[in-house]
Amino acid sequence: MIAGHPLEYTTERVRALVREAGVEHKVVLRLGFVDEADVPAYFFAADALVLPYGGTYRGGSGPLMKGACTYGRPVIASDVSEMGPLVKRHGLGLVTAPDDPGSLAEGLETFLAMSQAARDQMGGRAQALARANTWEAMAERFSRLFESTIRPAGRAAR
Repeated sequence: MIAGHPLEYTTERVRALVREAGVEHKVVLRLGFVDEADVPAYFFAADALVLPYGGTYRGGSGPLMKGACTYGRPVIASDVSEMGPLVKRHGLGLVTAPDDPGSLAEGLETFLAMSQAARDQMGGRAQALARANTWEAMAERFSRLFESTIRPAGRAAR
């Protein structure tokens, strides 16, 4: 399934690429705006989140954390910005070279050849990373940090 509004291609071009590849019967296209209420269903239906960003991507890890991690899905991501290092460091999935269709194809083939158990482990690590970085978890860590910096050394909290 390919869902969402294509950024670098027109919807007509995406449809043509699917036709040219001869995979119309294997690919579901939901091109265009995806309502926020529908996003969880798309993620839960996905085997993986593929983030094939180009080398010019300078954004953060939001798509990774809000997508793969929140919904416990393995990821196949370009090695750009903080996404590549996060995927590698936490074992969330596979990293491919940006702007390299061959590398992306190899990453997809590697993923498809993996056992379901290996995919589930990556998804589990993604979900664990999301849980460790919720607003509540971050607030707790910052609270402890602030307490430790304002309390004089050797003095216990009351």
